[in-house]
Amino acid sequence: MNFKKYKELIVGTIAFIILFNLWMWDIDKGRDDNKVISQTELTEIKATLSNKPTIETAEQGGPWVPIKLKEFPEFKFDVGEVKYSALNAREFVNEVSIGDSILLSILTYDYETKIKKEKSLRTFETVINYKFIEPYLIQSKGKVYMTLADVNTAWQDNHNSSIWLLYWTLGIIAFVGLVYSILRLTGFNRRFVKWCNDIQTSH
Repeated sequence: MNFKKYKELIVGTIAFIILFNLWMWDIDKGRDDNKVISQTELTEIKATLSNKPTIETAEQGGPWVPIKLKEFPEFKFDVGEVKYSALNAREFVNEVSIGDSILLSILTYDYETKIKKEKSLRTFETVINYKFIEPYLIQSKGKVYMTLADVNTAWQDNHNSSIWLLYWTLGIIAFVGLVYSILRLTGFNRRFVKWCNDIQTSH
């Protein structure tokens, strides 16, 4: 094997493996929310609404509900993307107002790192989405508008759809690759190119 010929490819592969492992190690140190969340991973916070929640929309992305709390003004407790389907959004925005007391359950990790600052965040987390803290339960005036069970169900449904789409895409790629390989091995590609050239020549 000519290692000089493949030197750049080998070095690039090794560098990719090292960087990937460092990234996975960094993830293991920080927030682990890409899964079904248990009640033991959450901490409740009680606060006061400093905004009137509304359902917001954008040209790209799904709807979301912005939530701001008087006691934690630097953070946004928005409900959007996958979690939006777990929220009784219409009732929530119609029934709560500025000054209402609200109870949220958030990841204990976010509570300890962002609110209490008892632990350090990963470097990546200090740059990306630092101001956002996602709730897993929302309750106000004795009424529950979003539950952990509904959030987990929404996450699981989205996860299953993503896995199905990934398998479907890989299946299409594999099928196209197989067909191409068969055509190449049987010489069909060469005969097809020759046929096209013969047609052009005859005209």
